[in-house]
Amino acid sequence: MTSEPAILIWLPIGDVPQEPSFAAASAVAYSSLADALTAAYKEDRPEVPWISTSQAVYSPEKIRLMAEAAIDGESD
Repeated sequence: MTSEPAILIWLPIGDVPQEPSFAAASAVAYSSLADALTAAYKEDRPEVPWISTSQAVYSPEKIRLMAEAAIDGESD
C-alpha cells in the first residue's frame, strides 16, 4: 500500500466523484492510503466512501476489498 497522501470523500449513495458537480458530504486528507482506508472502513455513515490519491480513485467496493485483505493479512 502506498504512503502517498490520500483524500477520503464521503458521498451520498449513487453519487460518484467523477461527475462535474458531485456533492461531497465531507472530505478529509490523510497522510497515507492506509490511514484513509482504515478511517473509511471503521466509520459508520449513511454516505459511501471514496478515496482519491494522485494515482487513482478507489470506489466503495474497492475500499471494502482492500480493507478486508488488510484485515486478513493482519490475522496471518
